[in-house]
Parts: sequence; C-alpha cells; structure tokens
Amino acid sequence: MYYPVGAGPLFRVASATFGNVWPEPVLGQGAYYVDAAGNRYSRPHQLTVYCAEDPLVAITEGAFYQALAWQQILASSRTKAVTYPLKSEHLLWAFTLAPPPPILDMEDPLASNRFAYAPHVLLNPSRAYSATQAIADDVRTYTPPAGSGQPKPEGMKIPSGRTPYAKGFQPHHLALFVINTPGVVPLDHRASLVAKMRIEFEFLTRPPAASVAFHHPRIDWGRPKFRVTPIPGAVALSPLPAYPGRPNPRTYSLNRWHRIAIVF
Repeated sequence: MYYPVGAGPLFRVASATFGNVWPEPVLGQGAYYVDAAGNRYSRPHQLTVYCAEDPLVAITEGAFYQALAWQQILASSRTKAVTYPLKSEHLLWAFTLAPPPPILDMEDPLASNRFAYAPHVLLNPSRAYSATQAIADDVRTYTPPAGSGQPKPEGMKIPSGRTPYAKGFQPHHLALFVINTPGVVPLDHRASLVAKMRIEFEFLTRPPAASVAFHHPRIDWGRPKFRVTPIPGAVALSPLPAYPGRPNPRTYSLNRWHRIAIVF
C-alpha cells in the first residue's frame, strides 16, 4: 500500500508571481490559498504540495488549471478586457526530497479497501472534489496498526485526472502533506533545489492551430502548447528528462514549443 518515491527530481508548476522564491514551492501555500472549492486532495487552508515524478504530468496539470483561469477571464470579458493571445508565464520547479516522505499508493487495491472508495472515484473528471477530499482527510488521520512498523503517511500517490491514459499506463502525481508535528522533518528542510525554469502555456484555435484573437470563435482547450526556457542565473534541466515508467518516454527540449493533451 506504500509507494516508494524515486530518487529522481520531482516537478511542480507554480505561479511566477506567488511562491516564486525557494523553498516556497514546497511549503504548500498554493493549495492553502486556493479558492473555496479547494483542490482534488486538499481543502482550502490545508498545506499540500502537488508535484510529479513525470515532468509531463506536472506540466499537464498546470496547463489544465491555467485553462480554467482563462475561461474565468473570458466569462468576465464584458466588464474587463481580455488581452490576447491566450499566453501565460509560470515557473517549473524541480527538486528532490531526502529522505523521501512515506506515502500511500491510492491506486493499490489495499488502499481502496482500507479507505472504502471505488477506484474510479479518483478519476472523476469534474471538479466535484468532495469525495476525494474526504479520502485525503482519512489518509491524513490514518494511524498504522500497532506493531506493523509502518510509518504514518505523509502524502498520497494519485492518478492524474488531466494527463491522458496511454497504452496501459496511468500517469500519476503526488499530493504531499505539509506536516508540522514533532518527529516529522518538514518538507522544506529535506528538499534540495534542482532547477528553476520559466514555462509558458498558450491555448490555440481549433485546427488549423493559430494564436487566439478576438475574432476567433473556437478555442482548442484540450491541446495547448508549452515552452520551457532557462532563467538567467538559475539552474535549468536541459532537456527535461523522460519519465522511465511511461511507454515510449521522450525528453522535451528547452526553448522549443511542444503540444500536449489535457483531459477535461
């Protein structure tokens, strides 16, 4: 039921204006200050770090939430002008955790039985997060059986609901709890920065793909493009590494645009 976090870097997409100084990306404040709906595995005011071993998962999840942000902006376009094209800038962080936190594999049938949920609940495509937030609450308060030698979990391995399923491979990401209790080493005390890079997202028109302008009627929300570029004075990973668990893994070169797919 426990998942061993690998020794490679973890990736996280975050705002370029909030939490942009290390070690703020591992403090969980992005989840803490989220809107009233919370996130899939955290309620508002629960410090949680969402990250991924696979850089593509972190990028896809980040692009999904930027799509929601653009959609909210467009919904208010009668009162506030929209700036085109639909391009935004963020930060892509890479870091390691040593020792890695003990986390539960929520795709393991043992976890499904122990916490009483149907596996497909984790992949509910809507933003109705009440069930998954309740599951996360149960994991946060879970105490392993006496004498088992198992550590209290500090997070969860969870399927990515926004990264496409591929050839028997379910992409996953991690929800790490920020725990401030005696005996638990805070994440920011065990985290080491590997890279800090700039990442841009742009949402395009339906094919033929082009930058969105005022007169375009249809936007292809499910197929944005991204570009990662170095930040002067900061360390970059070039190229972004391939995740070995993915079928036909590929690297992503810096300074080039790449297309991705998002599940809505």
